[in-house]
Amino acid sequence: MDNLVSLKELKPIEGLGTKWFFEIPVEADDNLIQNFLETEITNFNNKYSRFDSNSIISSLNIKKTLENPSIELKFLINIAIEYYTKSNNIFNFLLENELVKSGYGKRFVENSKSKKPNPIKDIEINDNKISIHNGGVDFGGFGKGYLIDLISKKLHSKFNLNEFIINGGGDIYSFSKSNTPRDFYLQHPIKREKYIGKVSLCNQSLTASSTFIRKWKNIEKKSVNHLINPKTNKSIEDCAVFVVSNSAMIADIWATTLSIAKIEEIKNLYRTGEFEFIKIVNNKVYKSPFFK
Repeated sequence: MDNLVSLKELKPIEGLGTKWFFEIPVEADDNLIQNFLETEITNFNNKYSRFDSNSIISSLNIKKTLENPSIELKFLINIAIEYYTKSNNIFNFLLENELVKSGYGKRFVENSKSKKPNPIKDIEINDNKISIHNGGVDFGGFGKGYLIDLISKKLHSKFNLNEFIINGGGDIYSFSKSNTPRDFYLQHPIKREKYIGKVSLCNQSLTASSTFIRKWKNIEKKSVNHLINPKTNKSIEDCAVFVVSNSAMIADIWATTLSIAKIEEIKNLYRTGEFEFIKIVNNKVYKSPFFK
């Protein structure tokens, strides 16, 4: 790693419910890039965060329709539908109602049993309108990854940065035009001051998903978390997942999916060739060959 380009840290930025950290070359313009990053994160949050009552997504979830949707929004929804199919119906972005019922959200949703949403049937998209027939949109399973990819492309094209690191609340992307890898440590899911290993990334993303960070007691005093099994509409069992992929968005999608999926299902999904993984569940570690 002797050929690593020296990087400097920018000021952390709050957004999408987490802290964002950036490292850029020492000669880059701090203020210009800092302002750009703050604007990008704020704009995305204002559009797509379901925790912002004024966002486009909140409006869509309440009214169940949205006129004249943007190209970007339609792209995000179509990607989510594509991976609902590719994940064998495990990755489901229409579970916002269930998350709110469990206590993970601000708006009121009637706490009654509801039909499980099907993204292929229950959301309709055309040029001028989006309609939701069942469920509610939540981009928590891949929105942060999409934004990391978007910012990464702009840091390279707009500011001509040849090396940088993006860390959006533990979702990491490491870019190097010279194809120089950097090492990153894998944090222990429970003993967070410890590490369970490390991985080298070069133009790749590392995403972690864990039930141990976002846990709370619901109205019935039962322990729940932010990951819902779409087949049961209930929180999944405790686990931690690490995923590496060439795209932060794809890593984000698969990290969410693998957290929910059983090990036999993961073996089949791994055949897509889109990701490498570690899953820790029931005191057992399962991993692909990439993780030595």
